[in-house]
Amino acid sequence: MGTASPVLQAGSNVITAVYSGDANWKSATSAATAPIVVTTPTFTESATPNPLNVTAGESVAIKVSTQSILGFNSQIALSCGGTLPVGVACGSATVSAGSTGTLNLTTTAPGVSSAAAVRHEDSGLKIPGAVALAGLFLIWIPNRKRFYRLSMLLLAFSLLGVFVGCGGGGVKPTTLLISSSNSKVASGAGVTLQAVVRSIHALKGTVTFYDGSTALGTPSTPVSGVATLSTSSLAVGTHAITARYSGDGGNAASASSDALAQTVTGGFTLTIHATSGAISQTLTIPAALE
Repeated sequence: MGTASPVLQAGSNVITAVYSGDANWKSATSAATAPIVVTTPTFTESATPNPLNVTAGESVAIKVSTQSILGFNSQIALSCGGTLPVGVACGSATVSAGSTGTLNLTTTAPGVSSAAAVRHEDSGLKIPGAVALAGLFLIWIPNRKRFYRLSMLLLAFSLLGVFVGCGGGGVKPTTLLISSSNSKVASGAGVTLQAVVRSIHALKGTVTFYDGSTALGTPSTPVSGVATLSTSSLAVGTHAITARYSGDGGNAASASSDALAQTVTGGFTLTIHATSGAISQTLTIPAALE
C-alpha cells in the first residue's frame, strides 16, 4: 500500500486512485472520495445599521465587524467605494481581523430658500456728492471771490458725475440673488430655481444655473429681472446650485457668491470595501437620504 501527501488547491477536491496494472493484475480505479474542501485563511465582514437611513445634514456611524477564518490575523482597511451621492462623504478605518471599525458617513444640510449673492454697489454718486459739498463750502466761506472759480469747477465736476452715474452711459453693476421653490424635494419631483437680477439698466443678457460646475438647462433671459429654471432631473444628494448673469452692453456680469444647497431625497447603494493584501471583500448596503 502506498501513501501520498498531495498539495490540494483551494476549493472542492475529489480524489481517486488508479492502479496501472501489471503482468499479474489488471488495472483498476478506486471509487471517488467525498469532496475535500480546502480553504485558506481569510475574513468576512458585516455592517450595522443595514439598511441605512440618514437625514440630510446629519451624520451616522457605520459599525463594520470583521470575522477571522482559519486564524487570519492581518490588518484590514475599510473604506466606502463607488460613487456616493453629491453632498455625502464617508470616512475610512483600519482594523485587526476579528475586530470592529467605524466608518463615519456625513451629509450636507438643505439650504434656506435663498442664497447670498454678489452685490455690486454703485458708488458713482458718492464722489460727485462730496465734490459738490466742497464746492458749496467754498462759495460760502469769507472772501469767497478768491475761491469762486475753484468752487464753480467743483460743482460742474459733480454735476457731470451725477449725469454719468444716473445712466448717462457706461456699464452698470448688477445684483444677483438665487432661490428655490423648495430646498428639499423627493427624487423625481420638480423644483423651480429662480434668479433675480437687478440693475438700473434694462437687462439684455442671460442667466445660467449651475449644479457645481455643470450647467443646468439652457440660458434664459430675465423677464422683469427674473429668470427661472424648472427641473426634475437632479440626482439624489445635496447639490450646490449657483447662477451667473452673462452681462450685456449696459450691465456687468455677476454671479452668486454662495451656493444654494438643494437636497434631493431618495435611495442609493452604499458600497463598503474591506481589503487586506490580495484579499478584498465587498459589502453593499441599501441606503436612503431623507
